[in-house]
Amino acid sequence: MEAFEKKALESTTLKPKCWYRCVDDTFIIWPHGRNTAADFLVYISGIHPYIQFTMEVEKNAVLPFLDVLIERTQGGTLGHRVYRKPTHTDRYLNAESHHHLAQKQGIINTLIHRTRIISEPRHLAEELEHLGTDLRGNGYTARNIEPSIRRHTPMKKWEYSATTYLP
Repeated sequence: MEAFEKKALESTTLKPKCWYRCVDDTFIIWPHGRNTAADFLVYISGIHPYIQFTMEVEKNAVLPFLDVLIERTQGGTLGHRVYRKPTHTDRYLNAESHHHLAQKQGIINTLIHRTRIISEPRHLAEELEHLGTDLRGNGYTARNIEPSIRRHTPMKKWEYSATTYLP
Protein backbone atom coordinates (compact mmCIF):
# COMPACT_ATOMS: atom_id res chain seq x y z
CA MET A 1 0.00 0.00 0.00
CA GLU A 2 2.88 2.38 0.66
CA ALA A 3 4.10 2.04 -2.93
CA PHE A 4 0.54 2.51 -4.18
CA GLU A 5 0.05 5.63 -2.05
CA LYS A 6 3.35 7.11 -3.15
CA LYS A 7 2.52 6.56 -6.83
CA ALA A 8 -1.03 7.92 -6.43
CA LEU A 9 -0.01 11.05 -4.54
CA GLU A 10 3.00 11.84 -6.73
CA SER A 11 1.09 11.47 -9.99
CA THR A 12 -2.01 13.52 -9.22
CA THR A 13 -2.26 17.24 -9.90
CA LEU A 14 -4.58 18.00 -6.97
CA LYS A 15 -3.24 16.62 -3.71
CA PRO A 16 -4.90 16.13 -0.32
CA LYS A 17 -3.81 18.44 2.48
CA CYS A 18 -3.15 15.34 4.61
CA TRP A 19 -3.37 11.57 4.08
CA TYR A 20 -3.47 9.13 7.01
CA ARG A 21 -4.00 5.40 6.58
CA CYS A 22 -4.64 2.66 9.13
CA VAL A 23 -4.73 -0.74 7.39
CA ASP A 24 -7.55 -0.23 4.85
CA ASP A 25 -9.05 3.01 6.17
CA THR A 26 -7.74 6.34 4.94
CA PHE A 27 -8.47 9.81 6.31
CA ILE A 28 -7.74 12.75 4.05
CA ILE A 29 -8.42 16.45 4.13
CA TRP A 30 -9.34 17.56 0.64
CA PRO A 31 -9.03 21.35 0.22
CA HIS A 32 -10.16 21.47 -3.43
CA GLY A 33 -13.96 21.17 -3.10
CA ARG A 34 -16.44 18.30 -3.15
CA ASN A 35 -16.65 18.05 -6.95
CA THR A 36 -12.95 17.41 -7.35
CA ALA A 37 -12.99 14.93 -4.44
CA ALA A 38 -15.20 12.65 -6.54
CA ASP A 39 -12.75 12.99 -9.43
CA PHE A 40 -9.87 12.09 -7.12
CA LEU A 41 -11.78 8.99 -5.96
CA VAL A 42 -12.21 7.85 -9.57
CA TYR A 43 -8.53 8.55 -10.22
CA ILE A 44 -7.12 6.55 -7.29
CA SER A 45 -9.58 3.69 -7.86
CA GLY A 46 -8.36 3.48 -11.47
CA ILE A 47 -4.68 3.03 -10.64
CA HIS A 48 -4.85 -0.68 -9.78
CA PRO A 49 -7.68 -3.05 -10.70
CA TYR A 50 -7.68 -4.77 -7.28
CA ILE A 51 -7.46 -1.66 -5.11
CA GLN A 52 -10.75 0.20 -5.02
CA PHE A 53 -11.71 3.06 -2.73
CA THR A 54 -15.03 4.22 -1.35
CA MET A 55 -15.60 7.64 0.14
CA GLU A 56 -17.49 9.09 3.07
CA VAL A 57 -17.68 12.85 3.38
CA GLU A 58 -18.49 14.81 6.49
CA LYS A 59 -22.15 15.33 7.28
CA ASN A 60 -23.27 18.04 9.68
CA ALA A 61 -19.59 18.86 10.29
CA VAL A 62 -18.75 15.35 11.61
CA LEU A 63 -17.04 12.31 10.11
CA PRO A 64 -16.43 8.96 11.81
CA PHE A 65 -12.98 7.44 11.31
CA LEU A 66 -12.21 4.18 13.11
CA ASP A 67 -13.21 4.72 16.78
CA VAL A 68 -13.00 8.51 16.51
CA LEU A 69 -15.73 11.00 15.63
CA ILE A 70 -13.97 13.95 14.03
CA GLU A 71 -15.84 17.24 14.34
CA ARG A 72 -15.24 20.49 12.49
CA THR A 73 -15.53 23.26 15.06
CA GLN A 74 -16.96 26.71 14.36
CA GLY A 75 -13.40 28.04 14.43
CA GLY A 76 -12.47 25.68 11.59
CA THR A 77 -10.29 23.37 13.69
CA LEU A 78 -10.90 19.66 14.16
CA GLY A 79 -12.19 18.20 17.42
CA HIS A 80 -12.56 14.56 18.39
CA ARG A 81 -14.42 12.19 20.67
CA VAL A 82 -15.20 8.49 20.93
CA TYR A 83 -17.33 7.13 18.07
CA ARG A 84 -19.70 4.21 18.45
CA LYS A 85 -21.32 2.70 15.38
CA PRO A 86 -25.13 2.70 15.30
CA THR A 87 -25.01 -1.09 15.74
CA HIS A 88 -22.87 -0.84 18.92
CA THR A 89 -24.71 -2.61 21.77
CA ASP A 90 -22.79 -1.27 24.80
CA ARG A 91 -22.30 -4.89 25.90
CA TYR A 92 -19.01 -5.87 27.49
CA LEU A 93 -17.83 -8.78 29.64
CA ASN A 94 -20.45 -9.01 32.37
CA ALA A 95 -19.30 -8.44 35.94
CA GLU A 96 -21.11 -11.62 37.03
CA SER A 97 -19.27 -13.84 34.54
CA HIS A 98 -16.85 -16.48 35.78
CA HIS A 99 -13.75 -14.70 34.54
CA HIS A 100 -10.78 -13.74 36.63
CA LEU A 101 -11.18 -10.41 38.43
CA ALA A 102 -8.11 -9.07 36.60
CA GLN A 103 -9.84 -9.62 33.24
CA LYS A 104 -12.93 -7.76 34.37
CA GLN A 105 -10.86 -4.91 35.79
CA GLY A 106 -8.92 -4.88 32.52
CA ILE A 107 -12.16 -4.20 30.64
CA ILE A 108 -12.84 -1.16 32.84
CA ASN A 109 -9.27 0.15 32.62
CA THR A 110 -9.05 -0.31 28.87
CA LEU A 111 -12.35 1.45 28.18
CA ILE A 112 -11.42 4.36 30.45
CA HIS A 113 -7.99 4.64 28.83
CA ARG A 114 -9.58 4.56 25.36
CA THR A 115 -12.02 7.29 26.37
CA ARG A 116 -9.24 9.42 27.80
CA ILE A 117 -6.94 9.22 24.78
CA ILE A 118 -9.65 9.66 22.12
CA SER A 119 -11.83 12.35 23.70
CA GLU A 120 -10.63 15.90 23.83
CA PRO A 121 -11.06 17.56 27.25
CA ARG A 122 -14.39 19.24 26.47
CA HIS A 123 -16.00 15.83 25.79
CA LEU A 124 -14.30 13.79 28.49
CA ALA A 125 -16.89 14.14 31.27
CA GLU A 126 -19.73 13.23 28.89
CA GLU A 127 -17.83 10.19 27.59
CA LEU A 128 -16.97 9.01 31.11
CA GLU A 129 -20.62 9.33 32.07
CA HIS A 130 -21.62 7.26 29.02
CA LEU A 131 -18.98 4.68 29.92
CA GLY A 132 -20.17 4.54 33.55
CA THR A 133 -23.72 3.91 32.36
CA ASP A 134 -22.51 1.17 30.00
CA LEU A 135 -20.45 -0.53 32.68
CA ARG A 136 -23.30 -0.40 35.21
CA GLY A 137 -25.50 -2.00 32.54
CA ASN A 138 -22.98 -4.82 32.44
CA GLY A 139 -23.16 -5.41 36.21
CA TYR A 140 -20.23 -3.29 37.43
CA THR A 141 -20.66 -1.05 40.46
CA ALA A 142 -19.26 2.33 41.47
CA ARG A 143 -16.77 0.40 43.62
CA ASN A 144 -15.42 -1.21 40.41
CA ILE A 145 -15.56 1.90 38.21
CA GLU A 146 -14.70 5.00 40.27
CA PRO A 147 -11.16 4.03 41.41
CA SER A 148 -10.18 3.39 37.80
CA ILE A 149 -11.61 6.70 36.65
CA ARG A 150 -9.71 8.53 39.42
CA ARG A 151 -6.51 6.64 38.60
CA HIS A 152 -6.71 7.33 34.86
CA THR A 153 -8.19 10.84 34.93
CA PRO A 154 -6.79 12.98 37.76
CA MET A 155 -9.36 15.32 39.33
CA LYS A 156 -7.12 18.36 38.88
CA LYS A 157 -7.51 17.96 35.11
CA TRP A 158 -11.03 16.60 34.74
CA GLU A 159 -14.10 17.02 36.86
CA TYR A 160 -16.84 14.44 36.99
CA SER A 161 -19.65 13.72 39.34
CA ALA A 162 -19.02 10.60 41.41
CA THR A 163 -22.76 10.27 41.96
CA THR A 164 -23.12 9.64 38.23
CA TYR A 165 -21.45 6.27 38.64
CA LEU A 166 -23.45 4.94 41.57
CA PRO A 167 -25.32 1.69 40.83
